[in-house]
Amino acid sequence: GGGGGGGGGTWQHDAYDDDDGPGRMRDDTSRKRKHDDVWRPNQTTGKLGKQPKPPKSPSSSQPSKPKPVAGASADGSPYRPPLRRCVVSSKAVRAMQTAVDAPLPPGLLQESDVHLSSSAPDLAYLEKRTAENAALMDGGGGGHNLRMCAPPTVPGGGPHARTRMSLPVYRHRDALIDAFKNNPVTIVEGETGSGKTTQVAQYLLEHAAETGTPVNIVCTQPRRISAIGVAERVASERGEPRVGVGAVGYAIRGESKTCDNTRLLFCTTGVLLRRLERDPGLHGVTHVLVDEVHERTVEGDFLLMALKEMLGRRANERREGGGSFEEKAEKSDGDDDDAPERAPSLGSLKPVPKSLKAAAASAASATTTVKLGLMSATMDGDVLAKYFDDAPRVSFPGRAYPVATLHLEDALSVTNHWVDRQAEWCHGSREHQRRAGKAASKDESNRPPSEGEWLQRLTRSSRNQHRARAACRALAQLDENVVNVQLISELVRWFVVDAEGDVDHALAKLPNARDDRWDKGMADNDRGMDGAAILVFLPGTKEIDAVKEALGMLARRLHGGGGGADARRGRFVLDPDWILPLHGSLPPDDQRKVFLRPPPGVCKVVLSTNVAETSITIDDVTCVIDTGRVKEERYDAERLMSSLDDVMVSHAAAKQRRGRAGRVRPGIAFHLFTSDAPLARYTDPEVRRVGLQQLVMRVKALNLEGDAEAVCSRLPEPPEKVAVHNAVEDLRCIGALTAGACESLTPLGRLLAQLPTDARLGKLVVYGCALGLADEAITLASLLGSRSPFMMPAEAREAADESKRKFGEGPQSDVLGALQAYNEFDAIAGESRFSFARDRFLSIKTLQQVANSKRQLLENLSTLGIVPRGIRANHAEYVGRKYDGTDGVRLVLGQTSTAQAADGGGGGVDAAAI
Repeated sequence: GGGGGGGGGTWQHDAYDDDDGPGRMRDDTSRKRKHDDVWRPNQTTGKLGKQPKPPKSPSSSQPSKPKPVAGASADGSPYRPPLRRCVVSSKAVRAMQTAVDAPLPPGLLQESDVHLSSSAPDLAYLEKRTAENAALMDGGGGGHNLRMCAPPTVPGGGPHARTRMSLPVYRHRDALIDAFKNNPVTIVEGETGSGKTTQVAQYLLEHAAETGTPVNIVCTQPRRISAIGVAERVASERGEPRVGVGAVGYAIRGESKTCDNTRLLFCTTGVLLRRLERDPGLHGVTHVLVDEVHERTVEGDFLLMALKEMLGRRANERREGGGSFEEKAEKSDGDDDDAPERAPSLGSLKPVPKSLKAAAASAASATTTVKLGLMSATMDGDVLAKYFDDAPRVSFPGRAYPVATLHLEDALSVTNHWVDRQAEWCHGSREHQRRAGKAASKDESNRPPSEGEWLQRLTRSSRNQHRARAACRALAQLDENVVNVQLISELVRWFVVDAEGDVDHALAKLPNARDDRWDKGMADNDRGMDGAAILVFLPGTKEIDAVKEALGMLARRLHGGGGGADARRGRFVLDPDWILPLHGSLPPDDQRKVFLRPPPGVCKVVLSTNVAETSITIDDVTCVIDTGRVKEERYDAERLMSSLDDVMVSHAAAKQRRGRAGRVRPGIAFHLFTSDAPLARYTDPEVRRVGLQQLVMRVKALNLEGDAEAVCSRLPEPPEKVAVHNAVEDLRCIGALTAGACESLTPLGRLLAQLPTDARLGKLVVYGCALGLADEAITLASLLGSRSPFMMPAEAREAADESKRKFGEGPQSDVLGALQAYNEFDAIAGESRFSFARDRFLSIKTLQQVANSKRQLLENLSTLGIVPRGIRANHAEYVGRKYDGTDGVRLVLGQTSTAQAADGGGGGVDAAAI
């Protein structure tokens, strides 16, 4: 009908009328009445269209006749293009219907799709959705975006197109895409600096955009900083304003930045494992890339096994179901593959392009096919290839910037290092004798080489003859198992002042370190690049603090009035504000500081654990100082506890560290171990040197077929059977596994499997919370999981022992004495607590780490609902600083308990609102 009252409008909505084209008349209120539209023939034209109720006209006036507009017909009626009718074959219809009828992946349904006929909400469904959303907020939803559609294209390859094309991996782009397309598993071997971490996932994303193929990629990283840093770099290369608003996102424990458009998710290994626990089939994921597989962590090896078994299950499902969606579509067509189907009621017919069928089949199969990529720079690829049934390998070199490699004897020579006989890194010092002990001092095999023996070892190579005599005296006095803080400080001073922060100047003082490859690299280098940064690899936070303090003193001495001529002759200066720590315990915002560029003329120094060894690139690094030490977790069968031991790195790890200096320009690397040091070729798999309780609980959480021993035997390099047996018995002893041959997780075991701590400490925390002693239990677990807070300096051992005894006088317990020491330290606000720690021989750094560990463990307990939900570690820290200067755990627990009682009980109180 016409418009109410007299009008000339034809208030009809055709099927194509989704937006307002030029010359199209539109009722301003039509969109508000969208759901009132009904489909019925127009009374004037007889066409089938959306026919809304006519608008009500005001009683005082009638609507005027609309004026003709551009593009309208002669009589003023709005122009409408003719309807275009197309014909599809029954084969294409069946392929499309197969895609539509495919089982929807979990999480795709909306609340409005459930129980539309019932006015009462489905409480069970809503509760399930709430739990899933909470899991995603916890960073546990790796690849949770299940909207299967193609990603957007990036015009011109993005703002960093030229840089990306200069990477060695770019020449192998087509080979990588073909390998992933034609094989279920692909091994990517790219040397340091090749660009594999940032580019391989982008190539898959770009290929999907070019072909219109649905894609959803998950890329795992071994550490939080790697997941965040790589995601930010990839988003920048794609021209996205920030992570989480476009195709690139990341998810780590406690933090997730994704959106509905996310097609490439970077996450930690633990996040993907938690996703596998909830969704063993990884529905909605098309590609899984596992980066840095050479690190051989327990989580990494277990992820490889879980993914291998998932691929096997998916292959069996396809075989039992008659093949993939594409194969089913082909079978349903019969022999008349290209014959068009006819529908007499639709008039003349046209053949349907095969692209429509292919797109439909591709959309359906994308939800059932997962391609796996394993990426590494230093691992022996034969191990992975054999494990994944001779999977194809794509190999390429790293960037061609040379790195001059120097060792301990070179460092001693260029710095003219003199060993302080009282320092802990000197053989014969009191601190060294205390560590060695009487038994070791009597063992001739542990005797350090003499000066003559060092001279004989170093003169085996003609390269070392010219400086062997200058270094052998210092080598005979040095303990290579201890980090030499003084030597690191002297090397930094030498590079900043003597070499003026320039690698070429540095090597001019070491002519034997140059070669033809170096000269070519310097010729190819962009000489316009300014800035210099030094990356120092240290085993732990204790050593980072010691070196940071020494370099701060050096900076003040050189450039604060005490440096003399040294302070004026270099191009670069040291600034204490640009001596930056980097380790896994730092908040993400502090970790990101290492990527910033310092002011002109300032040399940045990054003091890092092995977190900077892989994945991340600090692009202004030109000098690497590698102590050759790393903290590795090892299981103590007598104490039934794990500990971090300081050990030598492998050849593969040393190569990775050295490569950090040659990512974007030529560099120089000092390894603070001798050139003939007996290093292992590769790092031992973690599964062979740590306790396996957490691994066994994860095996049971995933419901993998077989008992724990059988499942662990399917790992890439299985652990000893006795180690698995001991882990099972330990878990039964603490009540995490059922007795007998069943090996099922108990309710307690299901909780412990989700806590990132030792199983025994986890039980301590769970029981403490149940008994109303949450703060005490969390503190004890954090203390037992850290090094001892009590310091024993050799010069004041008796006073330190007396102070320790006073803390434990009442309970007569070392553990409760440590608890008392922490509580007294935490109760003192302001700077007074540091004086208290020094007077009572307490390690301030250890106590601060315990506080951080407490807050993180509290957040994990809140996520599981063991304590009120909604508590975050950063909120607890804020509350503690604001009110009484404590760690904030007791305050937040008290606040949430009060709010919970006022709210009528129940878990899940939002602590952020307090």
